[in-house]
Amino acid sequence: MTRRPAAIAIAVLAAGALLSAQQGQVFRAETEGVSVNVSVRDAGKAVTGLKTADFDLRDNGVRQSIETLSVETLPIDVTLLLDVSESVEGQRLERLKYSVGETALLLRPDDRLRLIAVQHTLRQIFPFQPGGTKPNVNSLTAAGGTALYDGLVAAMMRAAEPDRPQLIIAYTDGQDTISIMSPDRVKEVAGFADAVVQLVVPTMRQPGSGRAEVVPAATLLNELATRTGGQLFLMDYGDRITDSFKRAIDEFRTSYVLRYVPSGVARGGWHELDVKVTSGSYEVRARKGYGG
Repeated sequence: MTRRPAAIAIAVLAAGALLSAQQGQVFRAETEGVSVNVSVRDAGKAVTGLKTADFDLRDNGVRQSIETLSVETLPIDVTLLLDVSESVEGQRLERLKYSVGETALLLRPDDRLRLIAVQHTLRQIFPFQPGGTKPNVNSLTAAGGTALYDGLVAAMMRAAEPDRPQLIIAYTDGQDTISIMSPDRVKEVAGFADAVVQLVVPTMRQPGSGRAEVVPAATLLNELATRTGGQLFLMDYGDRITDSFKRAIDEFRTSYVLRYVPSGVARGGWHELDVKVTSGSYEVRARKGYGG
């Protein structure tokens, strides 16, 4: 959708060497228009049935003329990005494998799913394949450290195809041990990505208090997700992983795509986006901006 500065290009190349099929698709520049995924919630429930006139979108403070589509009507591309360092060996790995199969069956035949394993290196376990079919995850193993930030950049580097909104669901304990990418660089890349990023982070309950122990990187991960219009989901270690994946997909599926050709603003530089619903008090999540 957008052009990126040289520093971003270097970062992307460093993180994305494993996904050779994506080379040449990194952050496609679309001078003719911009697409923004928008989630609208009321007391935690999706607000459906909104029309173009219900939205106010401003690009660098200038109101834009938009058209609106519901993601519900479009096929989607889902990337599962799983932290499978050696710490998840055993039962937790088996639960993750099972959840991949269950998640594939949640998707429609015209949706697509791919799986990337995050370890000390990044591995694409299988490329995009149609939803509704159970994938082969036999090669998904646990080993090494966690290059989480590199994995996020590698997943975000893929440009969305026309009329195929892109969702990245990353499952991680939030600990990065070996990445080339810095947290600030990952957040910068997120501003240029076409995908919405939803992060699923398992937590432990503190004995006697019932409170969840939030991982130290939770604030950073939440900033990254919200920059793309996504969010951070916390789950108990013992909960079904698929339930969190399903929630991430359902919330994405009930969102909207706002499209517009920028008018009254310069093409270059960073563009701040502000999206509102013109009536009602709703929670609105959308990407924070894009690079021109």
